[in-house]
Amino acid sequence: MKQYTEEQLYGAAFSSLPSIGPRRIRRLVSSIGSCKGAWHEKMEDHANTLGISLELARTLEGEKARFDWD
Repeated sequence: MKQYTEEQLYGAAFSSLPSIGPRRIRRLVSSIGSCKGAWHEKMEDHANTLGISLELARTLEGEKARFDWD
């Protein structure tokens, strides 16, 4: 069975969220430094970096909160 790094798992988690695409994920990770670090940040604090509205940032927060790690 293949072992995945935490970074790969957080990247996959971001990729599964319907409200954010690969370009914005790259922008966010570039700004913060890692997928794991980005996951634990409040999206509202990075709305400008992502080029999204505060409303969409809140939607992303809700999607992250409902994400099933199992």
